[in-house]
Amino acid sequence: METCSEALKRELYEETTGLGKIEVMELLGILECTWDNKGTPYHEINIVYRVEFETMCELIKSNEEHIEFKWYRLNMLNDLKILPSSLAELIPMWLSSNEKNTILASEMNSKQTDLL
Repeated sequence: METCSEALKRELYEETTGLGKIEVMELLGILECTWDNKGTPYHEINIVYRVEFETMCELIKSNEEHIEFKWYRLNMLNDLKILPSSLAELIPMWLSSNEKNTILASEMNSKQTDLL
């Protein structure tokens, strides 16, 4: 059994090459969302962490054909097609927040709630 942060670290090691040592630094926030795809409802929970890498290489090599990794500046997130779309606003907010309370955001009711 592994924690969410351990699973993230393992997945990054399995799916990439060239990042070196990976450190999961802190939980930034959690986003809950739902959507409908051709009549089938979906529900997901995104758990967002701040991660540091030993090597910040320009090109991150993916070990899986269907996954591509790229670096982007925070101010470019709104210009990208990030799904769920509210992550483009939430990630910079979570990173700049002086409070260390985890924020739960939900697209289900467009309400943000602080978790203590």
